[in-house]
Amino acid sequence: MSKATDYLERTIGTYERELVKLRRASWNPLYWLKLGFLWVIGFPFRILGAAGFNASALEQSLGGKIVKALVGFVVFIAALLQAISLLGLPTGWKDLSHLVHK
Repeated sequence: MSKATDYLERTIGTYERELVKLRRASWNPLYWLKLGFLWVIGFPFRILGAAGFNASALEQSLGGKIVKALVGFVVFIAALLQAISLLGLPTGWKDLSHLVHK
């Protein structure tokens, strides 16, 4: 019985530590951006899972990791270009290539 009580007390302690971290994170906007970003890059695998494929196996494979990296890169670039556009800076192809070639 003492072994079960010990495991239960350890679990409660872990839960309380995680609860403090999650309460702090819930007020951090970067935490929510991270969750949204991870949701977006995992979306293709959720669609495949709904279609009957083993989504977790696909996501952990080399091809799945490459797809996640590419989707993440595209989302990051799109968000960066949107932020640059909102600042009033030019975001056309010619303007961007001009910045890169300097």
